[in-house]
Amino acid sequence: MDATRDAVLDCLGSFPDRPDPAVKTVSVSSADGFERRLLEYEVEPGDRIRAYLLVPDDIDGECPGVLAVHPHAGEFAVGKSDPAGLSDTKAYHYGVELCERGHVVCCPDLLCFEDRRPSERERTAGTTPSGADYEKFVAMEHLLRGSSPSEVSLGPRRTLDVLAGHELVDPDAMGVLGHSLGGQEAAWLSWFDDRIAAAVVSSGTAQLAAVQRERITTTSRCTSPAC
Repeated sequence: MDATRDAVLDCLGSFPDRPDPAVKTVSVSSADGFERRLLEYEVEPGDRIRAYLLVPDDIDGECPGVLAVHPHAGEFAVGKSDPAGLSDTKAYHYGVELCERGHVVCCPDLLCFEDRRPSERERTAGTTPSGADYEKFVAMEHLLRGSSPSEVSLGPRRTLDVLAGHELVDPDAMGVLGHSLGGQEAAWLSWFDDRIAAAVVSSGTAQLAAVQRERITTTSRCTSPAC
């Protein structure tokens, strides 16, 4: 397993430096039994992303921290809002469910979703690709720069940094949960980041050989039993 891990990481190339995330609280709102905080932090120089931090009302000391990664579903306007309980799809509100069980939960946007899309002005003017076309452009841009579009090296890992540094989180008790695309990210992150003590992966995973054999562009579309 170590040899496979080293080989895959070698193919992905070098990971960017992880500067201080410089976390900023943008807004705070009260919900039923917890507080929803909108955070902004740096992933890499010049790239700041947003995430919802869900904090239970009654916390006595440190508690486990969980990264809740949103699904794909082709809904680029919705990212972090799904697990944070702000979307119309209640089945995706798993971040809120974890918070209600006493965990501090962070729900970030993945690349190309919600606040990590081009601005509304750019989309309206048609000066940039949108939706699935923008997702394809971002993947192509990363490859042309000799890097990988995998979020494992950026957003989710930086979110773990934010969680581990939070005063209410036990850095030795951190987990990750995701569905579909979020499940794929959860699987990869738990595989190579030693800080993950527990992971729940719902859909979205496949063997690399199956991805090539089935000619799929995302593992969440792999329906073969061999996946």
